[in-house]
Amino acid sequence: MRTAFLLAAVLLAAAAAAAPTLRPRKLGYFGDWIAAAHIEAGSLVCYAFTRALVHPDIVLTVTRRPQGHDTVAVSLGYRPREHGPAYLQAGSDRIGLYVSGRSAFARRGGAAVGALILVPRVYGTFPGRYDGKDSETFSMNGLAAAYREAGRACAGA
Repeated sequence: MRTAFLLAAVLLAAAAAAAPTLRPRKLGYFGDWIAAAHIEAGSLVCYAFTRALVHPDIVLTVTRRPQGHDTVAVSLGYRPREHGPAYLQAGSDRIGLYVSGRSAFARRGGAAVGALILVPRVYGTFPGRYDGKDSETFSMNGLAAAYREAGRACAGA
């Protein structure tokens, strides 16, 4: 009995040591953006993110996958009370978002990335925490370099 227990403990420890880490790997800092990578459902996912200027619990993320599918998402840090209009204003481009749970997603990720890279700041409008709407500002300083680095990391996958 004691031998079986000891063998099970050794096998569990070995399995834990061999298991891949689920923590993201930081690729670098680029202005106000951070590029990172991690394994999601067995595939490498690379992304760049920045925090909102006033409420740092709100995070804007651009995700790159080896399959070439870019996504733009805003983690709101709260569940909106109602599903109202959500968008990012990038210069003259209004990027429509849909809200799902505690996040808002761009309907067309590739087009959204193209608009975000061209401006110094982006202004977001989201359904409010309690009622009405919330607004937030994000710096785009470093997005182009972080996006490039995320793409480089995922290109070899």
